[in-house]
Amino acid sequence: MEQISKPIIAFLGDSITAGCGASDEKHGFCARLEEMTGFTIENYGIGGTRIARQKIATSGFPEFDQDFLKRSMALDPKADVVFVFGGTNDFGHGDAALGKMGDQDPYTFYGALALLCESLLKRYPRERLAFVLPLPRYDEENPHGDGSKKTTCPPLSAYRAAILEVVGSYPIFVLDLTGIFPLPESNEGDEYTADGLHPNDRGHDLLAQIFTCFLWDHYHYEPRCFPKGDPLK
Repeated sequence: MEQISKPIIAFLGDSITAGCGASDEKHGFCARLEEMTGFTIENYGIGGTRIARQKIATSGFPEFDQDFLKRSMALDPKADVVFVFGGTNDFGHGDAALGKMGDQDPYTFYGALALLCESLLKRYPRERLAFVLPLPRYDEENPHGDGSKKTTCPPLSAYRAAILEVVGSYPIFVLDLTGIFPLPESNEGDEYTADGLHPNDRGHDLLAQIFTCFLWDHYHYEPRCFPKGDPLK
């Protein structure tokens, strides 16, 4: 009897993908998704990283400057689906300008997005790609991002809109978590987040459920078992 291979699902992301906020590695959404579905989940999450390239190196945290375009070349060429889950750090502490549609400059958010899409499309059919809009976070209207930016920046919603505009022009699947994942009301932790940004165990579990349903709805990959209820409905 022919054995059916498990789908390989790759996540290119930041600290949320890496599992920050969860009580341990096995409670991060990638580990929970693998447990729920039985699929092979490849985690390419590195905390602090951004989609756009930095003009000034991040003092004390060189890993933050490993932008998504640089790291995309390390993705598994055999991945059946590649999720790109970033943007919150570009808003929070990145020094790149937002830019505009048509940019091809990795030092602007719009330009880095376009270059990332073009790079990924050289390696994967567009139907195997999906971008995830930044997770709702506390104080996402702050003109100084997470408070550390010396110059003002647009709200997080502008970064979401940029992803929708750029990625939608190719077109590539986009998963919008706003309205699905609750908006944190404080930075001290709540039902779904550890600190108003990073999901706690319950938040990571919710993300795993959302991705399970997305993979079923868009790719008809049948998971080992569906969680109770469909958070996308």
